[in-house]
Amino acid sequence: MLPYKGVRIMSRELSTLRPVLERWLEAIERYIREIRKAYPGEEADASFWYGERASLSSVAGAAWTFRRGVALEEYAAPKRKKGTTGRHIGRSDLFLLINGKGFAIEAKHEWMSLGRKGRAVKALPEWVREWLHEAIEDVKGLRDVQGRRLAMVFIVPHLPKAETGELRERVRDFLVEVEQLGYSMAWWFSLSRCPTDYRGAIYPGVVLIVRSL
Repeated sequence: MLPYKGVRIMSRELSTLRPVLERWLEAIERYIREIRKAYPGEEADASFWYGERASLSSVAGAAWTFRRGVALEEYAAPKRKKGTTGRHIGRSDLFLLINGKGFAIEAKHEWMSLGRKGRAVKALPEWVREWLHEAIEDVKGLRDVQGRRLAMVFIVPHLPKAETGELRERVRDFLVEVEQLGYSMAWWFSLSRCPTDYRGAIYPGVVLIVRSL
């Protein structure tokens, strides 16, 4: 059983990312802490609640905390048009440079139900393969001179209001499933003060899956 936050790197070429992902987990906690201080009467909040751009910005922010770390978000980059060999100037999601090692990144942000009905639609490995495929196809269009090309998928699970009494078990089972997929990953979850939507569904955390091309 994985703890409720951590980083697991499965390949040597991604070892440079470990401290960045560890700082990313700290950034998630810092955001929650500072928002709670500034708005004590408001509902629970978290950066991953706001989608892909917010999650990528927190990864970029983590990179900037290192003496030899820089980052660019939504930057102009030469990209190959899908289905052709021609190139055009498009936009890439994220560029990281850590201790002289560059990473060109395309990412996806996906919401996933941990409820009984939601999980019955498709198995987790199928969802992850589909989401990673989309990110991989995007990052293939980038030139590798920018650095190692990475596909990232942020997965933010949610649980229906009627099933929140089973939160601990659902999160535990979800993390075990993700671990068994064998990818490099980082994860952060809380079992209390989770963001909720207008239906009362709760959003306890986020998993970031990383695959190198």
